[in-house]
Amino acid sequence: MPTRSLADDVTARPGANAATRAAAAVAVLVYLLLAGLLLTAAWLLAIARGFALINYVLAAALLGFVWLARPRLGGLHPDTTTLDRAAAPALFAVVDAVTERLGARRVWRIAISPEYNASYRVVGFRRRVVLTIGYPLWNLLDPAERVALVAHELAHGVNGDTSRGTLIAPSLNALVEAIHALRGDLTDDEQGLAAFGATLGRAVGFVVSLPLLGLLRLQERLLLSSSRRAEYHADHLAVTVAGAAAVVSLLHKAHLEDRALRALRTALVRRDPDPWATARAWLADLGPITVPEGDSTDSTHPPTERRIAAVLARSYPAPTFVSTVEEARRADHEMAPALRDVVSLLREQH
Repeated sequence: MPTRSLADDVTARPGANAATRAAAAVAVLVYLLLAGLLLTAAWLLAIARGFALINYVLAAALLGFVWLARPRLGGLHPDTTTLDRAAAPALFAVVDAVTERLGARRVWRIAISPEYNASYRVVGFRRRVVLTIGYPLWNLLDPAERVALVAHELAHGVNGDTSRGTLIAPSLNALVEAIHALRGDLTDDEQGLAAFGATLGRAVGFVVSLPLLGLLRLQERLLLSSSRRAEYHADHLAVTVAGAAAVVSLLHKAHLEDRALRALRTALVRRDPDPWATARAWLADLGPITVPEGDSTDSTHPPTERRIAAVLARSYPAPTFVSTVEEARRADHEMAPALRDVVSLLREQH
């Protein structure tokens, strides 16, 4: 699709179109399929007479599959390291300032992860906002870039990104979970006949999962344009808060993932006293950052050089919120206890 159709008017919210309405229809189809399997299981149990083992086995299999593939409204994993307002008042003060300027929803929890990214989620029946901050990226950002990162993620709550909506997002998750349940994984404990049976079951599951994979790819295809437009608009909203320079610099640093994580893991292997300081020193010695043409942070994002060009093509006023170095230091101090878990997870991934 030509760049003009996405990047020229970054001030426009993505909104609904024929593709997103079709994606919503696919989501409804997914829910109907799961409901049909549930009704089929109930019917098998209702017609069972006596010791109808096959009915019970099939019903149990269908109920188990529906349970594994059930649409989820999201939640916090028990192992997720999160901060609340009492534990991180300085960090939440920055987030709240960005929230107010965007007119976004108040953040309930901030999760700290070992990933080199950040994300915005709305979880549970109460639809509470969780902001996830990947500390390896956060560690390399200056205060203005941190504001830009927070603003970009929170902007996804106000920019009309349909892929994160209550109707479509759970259906995408349901398809992913269903495909995973059908294909499974071979464990080291499976040997002999058990391994053969498991392999045969996965082969059957693989074939059965193909239509579901087709639905997943169809939804992703239908949502691609809207998702990319949402990224442009989130960049635009982030610029109104943090300024163009901070957003452009953030976009450049977002492309250092492989090299930055390699430098951080090297510091961990060496048992450096402060691996985060080592990572910052690595960045200081890196020099100018270039983004390869056509490269993007993932398949749902537009090419980064186009995002940068879209930001630089417009004139923006001064940032509406400026965070200080002292505020950044206080936030880092509050996040420090969570970094033990981050370091442990990074060592496990090595």
